[in-house]
Amino acid sequence: NQKRLDELNQRRIESGVRMYVAQMGRLVPLMSDQREKLEELFREQMDGIVLPMGQTGVLLCSYRCTRVPTDSLEAILDDNQLRATKKMFGFAKQYRQMLIAQGAMDEDDE
Repeated sequence: NQKRLDELNQRRIESGVRMYVAQMGRLVPLMSDQREKLEELFREQMDGIVLPMGQTGVLLCSYRCTRVPTDSLEAILDDNQLRATKKMFGFAKQYRQMLIAQGAMDEDDE
């Protein structure tokens, strides 16, 4: 049933986004309002995707979070937090070729 599959996908997205923000919080302290705003920005990057289960889904979620525009991050984070976030994004962007090879995203996805 499609409604059930959509609900499961939405839960995977919510979990993946929360997990990614929690990882960010290990690198740099975040205030609760910053976490909420980042989660909202990152969820927007998941629009229209079906997040696979398992490790591939986690990596795809991490990769998609890196698509948030820098100016949106600048409005939420201070300079030190922004530098640490960009470093974390650099690691997540390395997943691209593996995700393409696994069929989790297309070659033309950015």
